Amino acid sequence: MVTSTGKGTVSLSYKPPADDGGAQITNYVIEHREEGLAKWTRATKDTVNKTSYTVTGLTAAATYEFRVAAENKAGVGPPSEPSQPAAAKETVCKYSLFFSQSTVATFYR
Repeated sequence: MVTSTGKGTVSLSYKPPADDGGAQITNYVIEHREEGLAKWTRATKDTVNKTSYTVTGLTAAATYEFRVAAENKAGVGPPSEPSQPAAAKETVCKYSLFFSQSTVATFYR
């Protein structure tokens, strides 16, 4: 479900439910909670009609769980199982290039 993280953001991808109850999905309700807490918070009041979304406004470096519920004209369905916990922080990657035995360039992204 979590596809990437950034400073205060987490990007999600999810699949439509196997059964839509015979009505088109019109919105995905995305919720998050800090790891270890019980209360879920709606990530946006906007309509989300795609199967991916980037949650913004998260506390940088805090760890969150996410869940998604599909909505149609009959109402909001049951939420998905919570995602694996993810920290809302930039991922640091280290790259080293070896030009010869004594020359090394190191980059961080």
